[in-house]
Amino acid sequence: MWVSRVCPSHWAPAHEVLAGFTADDPLFTPDALFEAFVAARELSGPGAIYFNHEIERNVFSRQRGAPTPKEQMPDASDRSWGGYSERIKTTFGGARFLLRLTELHAYSGAIYTRLCKLLAPLDLTDGKRCVRTTVFVGDYDYTPFGVHVDPYPQIQCVISGTRSALFWESDYWSGRTEEERLAPWNHLEGAHRVTMAAGDAVYWAGDYEHAFSARGELGIALTISFPEIPAADTEVEQARRRSAHHFLNVPPARPSRAWRSEQLFCGHPSFPLEIVSQEVVVVSGSAFGIPATPALSAFVARVNERKPFRVSDLDESARELVDVFYTHYGIEAVDG
Repeated sequence: MWVSRVCPSHWAPAHEVLAGFTADDPLFTPDALFEAFVAARELSGPGAIYFNHEIERNVFSRQRGAPTPKEQMPDASDRSWGGYSERIKTTFGGARFLLRLTELHAYSGAIYTRLCKLLAPLDLTDGKRCVRTTVFVGDYDYTPFGVHVDPYPQIQCVISGTRSALFWESDYWSGRTEEERLAPWNHLEGAHRVTMAAGDAVYWAGDYEHAFSARGELGIALTISFPEIPAADTEVEQARRRSAHHFLNVPPARPSRAWRSEQLFCGHPSFPLEIVSQEVVVVSGSAFGIPATPALSAFVARVNERKPFRVSDLDESARELVDVFYTHYGIEAVDG
């Protein structure tokens, strides 16, 4: 993976975390992200899906806090991003669009594990900085909400398609209007441009004005953000932040391991688990998007009762959750 670094002076280690991911070993596949969006459509979690479509050339609809209608979200019947795009374009008369999902890690155990592996070298365990994720899907030409600045460093990774990242010094936009910010194509002469293809990424500091162009073709990108967070002032807040899905805190991970069916597990994670509406497992009030099966429900009950459980009693989804909790929370395995 090629990583461009727009600003090397601000929290520089962040730009290095993607070096081990290549075209042969991608960060995520489009299919994996499609499945996460489909899960987010049905499950209650800390993230949200947003949708904007073009109502005239480079002018996009605004959600203004309204929930996204389900018919604008990916559905399993779409089968792929191509199928989703075809349905949306039929609905909106060929209009270009932008679809976003925040905190995608809450809707896929595999994505959560992959991100933890990716971000573990950054040592985000001191509680001063957390991680947020946003996936961008669409064929929009330029960022529909225009040139903007986010007060924290970020990495954007291209999953499919090609993109251009555009960066400006903040002084360039001093005194300019919101209308000008919504038309970045009129200000390209003042921008630093980074052109990316699938497998490339760009890292930038928090004080850079920026916008992206999907160049009018369907593409997917993932942005990983690293906000600073104020110190927790209560024990409740300290506990809440230890949850893996309050943002994406990344506790120090132990190596994953292959479980033998006769092994027993004991101990207790930082928080109780619960099943919500028999649909999703949650940790400390934040959804973890694994559909609840009878075996998983039994696993949750035994964890909360501090009773040991055997691998052979769990189905695949419960084993996936066991691996997450072994790696990051402190469930221990003993030979039974």
